Amino acid sequence: DIDRSKCFDRFAHHLIDTIVDLGFPTPVASAISKFYSAHRRCFRFGGHFGAFWHPTNGWIQGCAIAMQLVSLLFAVLARTIERETPDIIATFFVDDQVLRTVVVDKRRAVAQLKKAIEINLELDNATGQLTNKDKSHGCTSTPSLRKAVQKLTPTALVPKVFLSLGYVVNMTKAPAR
Repeated sequence: DIDRSKCFDRFAHHLIDTIVDLGFPTPVASAISKFYSAHRRCFRFGGHFGAFWHPTNGWIQGCAIAMQLVSLLFAVLARTIERETPDIIATFFVDDQVLRTVVVDKRRAVAQLKKAIEINLELDNATGQLTNKDKSHGCTSTPSLRKAVQKLTPTALVPKVFLSLGYVVNMTKAPAR
């Protein structure tokens, strides 16, 4: 599980231009860009308000548009991981990510997981994202796989790797009954 720290706060406003390259409608992106360029914030301390200022970073957490932007970027990341590493399944819930595989061949699983982590770091570096070390961890099914995963994961991405007895995952992508 990978959790990103202050995910919405770290996205630069200019990334809205990038989503147009991904196929997002230009008129909608233009409206979002205008909203963020005109957006002003201030700090409130008790009943007092500070001066207004124009932020250059950060999408407003809780804003429906910001949720769509984050979902779009992470959907592209998930599809890229699945295309480049066919045995890895990448799922997201907002900024929380799970990478999993059911490959029995340890070498293949570790190689593909390493590639998926590299793809993650590439997007994180491009967008300024940081991993929340306190909330990120890995789980493996065997001690030898645990050691292999610990070696390949940079501590900045997944600082803890636990041995797990397993869990149930709906692999059909069909609704649970």
